[in-house]
Order: sequence, then structure tokens, then C-alpha cells
Amino acid sequence: MIFNNELYITFPDSFREMNPAEYSNLLVNKNGEGAAFKDEEAHIVVSLGFKKAGVLAGLALKIADPVSAMEQSLKRAMASCNYRTTGMVEADFGGTPAKGIRYTYSAKDGSGTTINMVAESYVIRKPGSLYYFHYYTRAALEEENRGVKDAVVRSVEW
Repeated sequence: MIFNNELYITFPDSFREMNPAEYSNLLVNKNGEGAAFKDEEAHIVVSLGFKKAGVLAGLALKIADPVSAMEQSLKRAMASCNYRTTGMVEADFGGTPAKGIRYTYSAKDGSGTTINMVAESYVIRKPGSLYYFHYYTRAALEEENRGVKDAVVRSVEW
């Protein structure tokens, strides 16, 4: 998939792109334009977002600033979901380093049962743009699904 005519990313065949109604229900869709992909059997959602930054604003931003802003936004959006930051994370997206946060929260399934979730959200800074990568899975499947997330991250090219 080509995102913003700049980021190339590949998903396993088990993923499908979420439709606009599904995407609008995600709490992180405030990260500018975006898209989300879901593996229903593995209970994984990956969402991507980006915001254009003016040249001077993009140069002035320090990577910690957008990460902190993203964390505060997530805390507000997920306040009713038992949001809890559990640490800082780093990853390489196609040769571009990214920083982010790891967190847990609770969600409800279709029957109203509470599901414990784990997530990682990254900010990737490119000249003139900030990209956001969000990964979510059920806590019970965290270890089993980690390799899928890592493969998606490794697939990124610019």
C-alpha cells in the first residue's frame, strides 16, 4: 500500500482495510489523514495517520514533542478505557527512526465483555510531515502477534 505518496507498507494477506465508518470509530483517528487495517482472526488493528508540517515548523519540532503530544491526546481520548502508559518504544521504519509509547487499555467486545488490550504508537518524522503508526492487539495474544507487527514495520519503505 502507498500512503501519502511517500510511505510504502505491506500487510499480510489476512489484513483488510477498514472502511471509513470503522476508521471513524477509532480513538486515534485525530492524527490527520489516515487509514486502518485489521486482521480479525488475530485481533490486530494497525492505523496510520499523517499531518503536514510547515517547513519551519517541521525543522523546529523535536521528536519528543510530538510523542508527548500524542501521549496526552491518547490519555484524553482513552480516559474511560483505563489507559495506562507502560513505557517508551523505538523502532526503525524503512531507515527512519521513530519513538513512541507502549500502553494498555480496556475495550468491550460485541457482547460487552471487557478485553484487555496492549498497544504501541509511534511518531515518524519526515521532512514536512509527521506520520503516526498505531498497533493494537489483545493482551492475551501479545506475544503471538508481536512478529506480525514487527514484519509490518520492517516492510516500510520511503
